[in-house]
Formats: sequence, structure tokens, C-alpha cells
Amino acid sequence: MPGSREASFNPTARFMLCPVTWHELHEHGVVVRGPALADLDLWIDKAALLDFTRTNLQTYWRGWVGSLDRVATSEPDKAVDPWLVEWCVLGVVRLHALLATGALHSKGGAGRWAVEAVDPRWRPILTEALRIGAGDPGPSPYADLWERLPETREFLAMIVETDAT
Repeated sequence: MPGSREASFNPTARFMLCPVTWHELHEHGVVVRGPALADLDLWIDKAALLDFTRTNLQTYWRGWVGSLDRVATSEPDKAVDPWLVEWCVLGVVRLHALLATGALHSKGGAGRWAVEAVDPRWRPILTEALRIGAGDPGPSPYADLWERLPETREFLAMIVETDAT
């Protein structure tokens, strides 16, 4: 199955064969050639999608919480890397939005949803992640970019704990 990852297209990609892939195809697929999506027998299972999402939060994303702790002490140059903010905040909030709403979201869509849906305390880091993800060169809401890392880590940890069950 063709796919793209980190802006590179791979016609034989196999790295994302999971419930998310099948639900994305079922709900948002675009036929370029061949039968209509409605004529395909795409496997979708909402319970499997939600279980997969919770497992991903408890494994992959929980691991990132510890990784951010290590970055702060051992890799100070990475501590101010905007990629960390965008990847962690929008990545984890996409899963949180799925669990909260039952619908798949893009990273940007999930971030915009979260600005309104989660505690206002998290608006600055969500706004920053959305700004970075959009490629907006405008000013950061953080005067000191070092403040972003602990905020990113705390937001990530909060989402992982919130969606533990």
C-alpha cells in the first residue's frame, strides 16, 4: 500500500498497517483509479481503533514523556527544537481527540479542537504547536523558548494519564 512519511512518498510502504489506516481509508479515502470505496470490503472496527489508540498512548507516547526528561538534561540543543513541540503536542492530542470525540482528526484539526476543549491552561503550548505545525514564522508566545520543553512534557504526561483507561 503506498504511503508517505516525513514528506517522503513510498509506493510500497507498509509501516502504517493498523486500525487507523483502515478507518482513514474508509472515512476519507479518495479513489484515483479502480472501484469505488463503497465497493471495497475495508476492515474497520471502532473498538479495535480505540484499543489501538489507548495502547499507543500507553506505550509510544508514555515513552516520550521520559525521553523529554532526558532531552532537558543531556541534549540542551534539542530542548529548544520546535519539532519536539509540534510532534509531541499535536501527535498526542490527535489521539486524545479521537478518544474524546470518536472521530479521526488531522494533527492541526485536533490541535484546534483542543484549544477549545481542554483546560485553558494548555492554550499557550497548543497555540505554539499549531503555529509551528503551520510553518508560521511569527513570534512564539514563549519569550524564553526553554519554557516550551517542560510545558510540552507536562501536556504530554497529562494526556497520557487522562486517556489511560
